[in-house]
Amino acid sequence: KPKKKLKFLKKGAVESNSKGLLSQRIKKQIPSSVLLHRVSPDGKYYSFLETTPGSEDDNKIIVYNIQTGKRTAVSEYTWMGPDKRSSMAWNSVWSPDGKKIAYYFNKYKHEGIAKGEIHIVNADGSNREVVYSEIVNGWGEVYDYSYDGKQVLFIAEESNQGKSTVKLMQVNIDSKRAELIKEFDSKVHNFRYSPKGAFIVFTKADDIFTLNIKNGQETQVTFFDGMDWSPEWSTSGDKLLFISDR
Repeated sequence: KPKKKLKFLKKGAVESNSKGLLSQRIKKQIPSSVLLHRVSPDGKYYSFLETTPGSEDDNKIIVYNIQTGKRTAVSEYTWMGPDKRSSMAWNSVWSPDGKKIAYYFNKYKHEGIAKGEIHIVNADGSNREVVYSEIVNGWGEVYDYSYDGKQVLFIAEESNQGKSTVKLMQVNIDSKRAELIKEFDSKVHNFRYSPKGAFIVFTKADDIFTLNIKNGQETQVTFFDGMDWSPEWSTSGDKLLFISDR
C-alpha cells in the first residue's frame, strides 16, 4: 500500500482529506467549453465534448491523455443543408477494456428530419462504425457499456405535441440490434448497468431508483426532499455510490 500511494503521489497534484482519502487533480482549470467528461477504466485518459466555436475540434469528442496532454479527436462534425443544421456528437462512454468509445451522434439528413445514431470507435480514433441508426424527433444520450462489453445502454427522447417520452434502450454491438427496455414519461438520467447486468440504476425526480431489466420493476432506493444523482454501482454490485446535496 505505501508503494502504491507513493506512485500515485508522483503522478500529479494530489489532495488529501482528514480521513486520508487521496484525490488527483488532473487539470488546474477546465474551460467552460469542455463538457461531458468520462474517465477511462485505467484512469490514463478522459473523453469529453469540445465546444469552442471556430476551433478545429469544435463539437467533437476528444480523448485527452492525462500524462502527456495529447488530444485526439475521435468523432466527426459537419454542417448540412440550407438551414445550417449540424450533425454532431454528444456524450461518450468507455468500453470496460478501455480500448473503445461509444458516443451518441445526432445526424441531420435534411430540414425537419434527423437520425439518432450510436457510433463505436477505437480510442485512437480509428475504425469508426455505426451500430444503431433511427429517425428521431428529439435527442439521445449514451450512458453505459455492459460489463462484458457486448451492449451499450442509451436513451432516445422524443417530443410530440408538447409531450416528452424517454425510451431506455440497449444495442448489441455485434448484431447491431436494439431493444427497448422501458419507456418513461418523466425526466430520467444517469443510467448504469449493474456488474452482472441484471439491473440498472438511475435518477428520477431527484431520487435514486433501480430497474430490473427482465421484468421492468422499479425500486426506489432513496427518499429525500433535496437532490440525489449520479449513482454508480460498487464492483460487487451490492452497494450504490451517489452524489447528494443532503
